[in-house]
Amino acid sequence: MGGDQGRFRAAFNWNISLLIFGGVIISVPIGFLLVSLPVYLERLPTFETELTLIGVVMAATGVTAVALMVPVGLMADRFGRRRVLTLGGLSASLSLFLLGFADSFLGVLVYAILFGVAEAFYFTTWNALLADASSERTRTTVFGVSFTASAIGMAAGTLIGVFADGAVLMGATPQAAYQPLFLLLGGLLLAVPALIPLLRLPRREKAKERGFLPAESRRVIARFFAANILIGFGAGIIVPLFSLWFVFQFGVGEAFTGPLFAVSMVVNAAAFLIAPSIAKRVGLIRSVVALQAAATLVLFLIPAAAALGALALLVVSVLFVVRNALMNMTWPVLTSFLMGAVDVNARSAASAVTAVSFRLPFALSAILGAYLLTVDLALPFYLTGILYAVGTVAFWAFFRDYNTSSTDSDGA
Repeated sequence: MGGDQGRFRAAFNWNISLLIFGGVIISVPIGFLLVSLPVYLERLPTFETELTLIGVVMAATGVTAVALMVPVGLMADRFGRRRVLTLGGLSASLSLFLLGFADSFLGVLVYAILFGVAEAFYFTTWNALLADASSERTRTTVFGVSFTASAIGMAAGTLIGVFADGAVLMGATPQAAYQPLFLLLGGLLLAVPALIPLLRLPRREKAKERGFLPAESRRVIARFFAANILIGFGAGIIVPLFSLWFVFQFGVGEAFTGPLFAVSMVVNAAAFLIAPSIAKRVGLIRSVVALQAAATLVLFLIPAAAALGALALLVVSVLFVVRNALMNMTWPVLTSFLMGAVDVNARSAASAVTAVSFRLPFALSAILGAYLLTVDLALPFYLTGILYAVGTVAFWAFFRDYNTSSTDSDGA
């Protein structure tokens, strides 16, 4: 027991602890935006009458991120991941400062594009740096704890929207209620570039091999790419608009959805920790397929539960939390597997390519999701469920015979 605890403590060295702390800081604004941005935009006159513009804003962030992820990933592998991550933190901070002063479609669109730049810089480098800082035997544990810490940060961010929603209910304008919070969180994000110079990683950040990806990494990346397209397109239809769906379906704002999303994030945090143990017992591929299939079934149940009458909101809330946990809990294991399966000098590029496969369809389908909410509130769930099911089958077909090592060799 003492030896296990010693190995666990040794796994979380200075670099890993610093990166996880930075991840928590970034997760707080993301949690707030996840819950509050669609509701805030819907409360602005421009978006209230043109609901699909909310989907356009969501898409602008995703399309910008997708357009930059691969070149940024390659640049990070060649010229230094810490520099790229620093730029990502600065871009994210600036985008929220802009959102704090924007109240027109054009102003919000500029924010969305700049936030997409920040996303490209951040998500192509952060996982790669965390993999660089950890050893092969502890990597899955490190990613599990990292995802857990970030989920707790997101939970804290979702609760911030409660204050804005309360201010609006008391008569404040949307701008007066939300924009000071955007500015505050933009200032918080400045802590991320301030932390990066404190990292003390080995000097191996520049890739020597020319070309897009090492040959041995391409097969794994291609399969991830194909399966993620389907999952990403399905997710974009409803996931970024969940808080808005609660407004339309039940008439509840962030005073309800903020705590609900926070509970969901905390449950996700616990799920992230137990995911490696599940994968160790039943196998990585089987666990991913089983959990995603279960999450898809729960998703189909949500629109039916919304018609239950007095108990509808309670039942839907429980199903929402369960679905999120089931669908998200395999990410630490999959991320660890991907970082270990590709060449060490291609980790940023691998992160970029796989992120593109999810983020592009996720961004584009948000426009479809916003439109479907104006047609029938159940339609986004059914279409997302069908795409999840097809994506899960594709993942099983691609990887069922793949020889994977899904857990730490020390059993942590």
